[in-house]
Amino acid sequence: MSTGTGRRTSLAIATVIPARRNYLRVSTYSEHDLPLESLWVIGNDTVVDFAWLSSRAFWLWTHVVRHNISSATTHTAYMMFPAPPLGRKNRNRLEIAADSVLRSRGFLMAGGSLLDLYDTMPEQLQWAHDELDAVAEDLLDIPAHSDEADVMRCVLSRYHSTGS
Repeated sequence: MSTGTGRRTSLAIATVIPARRNYLRVSTYSEHDLPLESLWVIGNDTVVDFAWLSSRAFWLWTHVVRHNISSATTHTAYMMFPAPPLGRKNRNRLEIAADSVLRSRGFLMAGGSLLDLYDTMPEQLQWAHDELDAVAEDLLDIPAHSDEADVMRCVLSRYHSTGS
């Protein structure tokens, strides 16, 4: 992603898969910042990567991976996530949904931290995440309004069917 100042940013997520949270906290880092040791930084950041990492499907996938690989990190889960190849139309759908989350976060943070924002998630941000989840799950062929167990089953089935 590129900031308004023309500086490139990268995505950063916690290296350790958190046991208790509803969303993976995905942050951005400037190319000039030195990230914390506890963060994994994705240098080739795109809005699509942000979308997948911020989706409920990926969050649930991290738990499947952690359950099956005790030493798994978010990087392990990311590398194993069975995201489908995207054509222009579907890529655009996912980018628009991710942009809605990013804009909501930017508007709502107002000097606070990302952790604070997600601990007391405002309705506007929840709506943006729900929309992102709907798009991501549609692209993963997960039926609409699936519960968490169904989402996990679908993503795991997709992982096995793609030969990953």
